[in-house]
Amino acid sequence: MSKSKHTRGPWKIVAPKGRNNQAHWIGLASDEFHSIAEVRNGADDDEYGGEETELANANLIAAAPNLLKRLEEMNGMWRAAAVVGSITDDAWAKINLACNRADTAIAEAKGKGP
Repeated sequence: MSKSKHTRGPWKIVAPKGRNNQAHWIGLASDEFHSIAEVRNGADDDEYGGEETELANANLIAAAPNLLKRLEEMNGMWRAAAVVGSITDDAWAKINLACNRADTAIAEAKGKGP
């Protein structure tokens, strides 16, 4: 796995639309003043989904580093299991853990995470 060129996560929504009435801002969870992205969706424009869609987009962007990390983890587990040829109990436990972490990352991307 090569080193990523994007800003390391975790990311979070650091300025919900209600605070600045312009956009949802994505920043570092450890430093909310480090801006990663601004999400504007024309909240008053139902053609593009409005406020609910804008928030969903912000959640998805904020979850991106964790989603990438967990997918890379799952991919590594499956590749390791394929090399072995048969999956040991230890390998199944690691795959199960990777799947659970991926479930958490997916929930965060959908705005249902911690």
